[in-house]
Amino acid sequence: MKRLAPIAPIAAIAAAALLGCPAPAGADLQSEVAAQAAAARAILDAWHAERPRPAERVLHLVYWTPSDREPAAGYRERLSRVLRHIQQFYADEMERIGFGRRTIGLRDAADGLLEIHLVEGAGPYADYDVQSGAAIKRECLPALREAGIDPDRETVVIFCNL
Repeated sequence: MKRLAPIAPIAAIAAAALLGCPAPAGADLQSEVAAQAAAARAILDAWHAERPRPAERVLHLVYWTPSDREPAAGYRERLSRVLRHIQQFYADEMERIGFGRRTIGLRDAADGLLEIHLVEGAGPYADYDVQSGAAIKRECLPALREAGIDPDRETVVIFCNL
């Protein structure tokens, strides 16, 4: 499967639709999607032509838990199932609208599940609330860097066990 290139062109099409461009109905919708996909594909093909080889980008996954909580039982199995389903959905939909089988890159661990970095928080559950996102991110940065991941240049998703 091809991996997704930066989605700026795709995002621009979606943003235009969200900003009030009327959505055509029926067959018009299919022809509009095909036209937008062709325009976006031209941008992506030009972008790819400037690079000697495709980048192997992956979505890095972190499971963060406060210091007084164990990770949820089976979290790796569940997240692996859900994220692989999402990966397949994107591949199917990208192919359906004319982009080929492009999807989200995920990294497998040796046991066949997805590689998920487990990070224990500095404090107990009571130290965190809905405003703690920046603090949780800061707590995850050392583990990512230790794994050779530059969180300033890579895409990271943090799942919180709160």
